[in-house]
Amino acid sequence: MLGTVAAVLALAACANAGSNPVGYTVASPSSVNLVARGAYKGSLSTLQVDGAYTSEAPPFLLQLEGTRYEMGYDYGLLFGIQGKAVFESLLKSILGDSTLAPLEQGALELFLDWQWNDYMASELPEQYHEELRGATAGGAAAGVPGVEVGTLLTRGLVLANLPGSLEDLVYVLEDEAAHPNATSTPSYQALLGAVRSLGEASVAQFARRLVTKGWQPLSCSMIGFWGNRTADGRVYTGRNLDWLANTGINAYKVVTVFRPNDATAHATLGFGGLIGALAGMSAEGITVHEANLEEKPESFRGFPWMLRLRYIMENADDLTSALKLWNSTKNTVGFNHGIGSAKDAKFVVLETNAARSAVFTDMDPREAAATYTDHYNVTQQIGFPLPNAVWRTNNPFDPGMRANFLWSQGPHTNSQERYQIIHDSIVDIERTGARATADDIINVTAVVGQKGDNYYTCGPLPHEGSNVLSVAFDPKSQVIYSAWEANSGDNWVPAACSTFVKLDMSQWF
Repeated sequence: MLGTVAAVLALAACANAGSNPVGYTVASPSSVNLVARGAYKGSLSTLQVDGAYTSEAPPFLLQLEGTRYEMGYDYGLLFGIQGKAVFESLLKSILGDSTLAPLEQGALELFLDWQWNDYMASELPEQYHEELRGATAGGAAAGVPGVEVGTLLTRGLVLANLPGSLEDLVYVLEDEAAHPNATSTPSYQALLGAVRSLGEASVAQFARRLVTKGWQPLSCSMIGFWGNRTADGRVYTGRNLDWLANTGINAYKVVTVFRPNDATAHATLGFGGLIGALAGMSAEGITVHEANLEEKPESFRGFPWMLRLRYIMENADDLTSALKLWNSTKNTVGFNHGIGSAKDAKFVVLETNAARSAVFTDMDPREAAATYTDHYNVTQQIGFPLPNAVWRTNNPFDPGMRANFLWSQGPHTNSQERYQIIHDSIVDIERTGARATADDIINVTAVVGQKGDNYYTCGPLPHEGSNVLSVAFDPKSQVIYSAWEANSGDNWVPAACSTFVKLDMSQWF
């Protein structure tokens, strides 16, 4: 057990008690306030949550409905300006205010556009291209300055697909060198010229420059438990996004509800400038999750994962159909993904690289057999599966995946520590003799969010950590609990220490 005795006892005492060991709160919106209507059936509202998110804008509710073009148009019209602000905030956080920042931004944008136009776009189903065309038109109607909104959204999709460590971008570039796109030469040469103007000899060296600017590796997590662990056998799932914190994007947090004419209604949780799913749930009770997995081979010749997760929510109604859709589409770089299903009352994890996906559910023998041998030739077990539960942080347990894992493995890594915290938290609930409820999936999700050295409490200001989004799902009830990072500067608060907004999605699906 990695937590202290006091922390473990505190967690056990709080399970099923409606309280928690972390410091977050749970609140339903007190009002939904209409901001604007779209040109079609879309609308933009704010979710007023009493006592929460008071130093920046409250969470937005963006509802999109109709054809793909109509949904995209209303996105650009209603939220294109906010999306542009998110992108600018992120780049300012990464690049800073140096005299080279505009040149660096130009090189980064050239790189993102090159990767989208010559690689990722070719794997995207036509309906999403139609949404992007609509977003560009809607953004133009809204007077979004500078970049087209469709281009802004594709840059966000590429950013999300970057390896967790930018130094590993070299493997993507090697893949592209082996599989060149016939149209890539002019855009690549333009990028190379911009990179060399910064004094760098290669795109890989430019990536290393961004690393020194403060790019943080992704360190997300995801959880699901069900069956005899829960009050009526239903599945509960959760997901943390631990990334670039305190960038100012929390002013543009948003719940986006998609009601396409040709597919299942679904919702995503995140920030402006993203048309895909960092996390989400469908009207059929499918939940989707992601956590970085730095895993060779890596490629951008695949389905960008945020839209791939929407594709799953739009078209699947159970795990069988979800996995069939997954296997009919291509992976990109290494990620852990999760899919939950209310109909099956179950959750699965997919460890992926560009070549394959390894599917896990509870008590998988590959996880149970996983060990690590250190430089003293001491072997320790690192996989601890449980019945009716499966979870992941940022390391794999499939033997083939472990052979190609690019980050450190072993019992003393941060990923392994968080994996163990989730395990211990689930076991502590079991020890109370009670069946888990929605309070428990919120607790377990919140505990493992990156909030500094002490996972079990939020502590006083200033906060540390990188937890910008923390989401728990009760798909049988169509309820989402979503928390975002809050405030800024020394008053910044990790999502897991903030307010989880209770969203009854049945009113919007």
